[in-house]
Amino acid sequence: MHFDIELPQEFQEELKKSVIQTLSDSLGSLNNDSKFGDWMDKGTACQYIGVSRSTFDKIIKKYNVPYTLLGGSYFFSKVELNKFMLDHSK
Repeated sequence: MHFDIELPQEFQEELKKSVIQTLSDSLGSLNNDSKFGDWMDKGTACQYIGVSRSTFDKIIKKYNVPYTLLGGSYFFSKVELNKFMLDHSK
């Protein structure tokens, strides 16, 4: 059986934000003991999402992945990477 439910766009966006935050919080707590900290340099971020450095560079440019630039080095938030991956999942 299949149901199609149409929800107002505003409700869809709020629901999406809520689900992303909940998943991000859950993933963060699961990964606390992993080798990936809350902030990662570019190489570690590539490992975290499972892509090569050149692919990650293309993703950063194409999708405007948020980063912090300190002393010429790029740092990526685990929370933001989790949100990005969820936003771009199918």
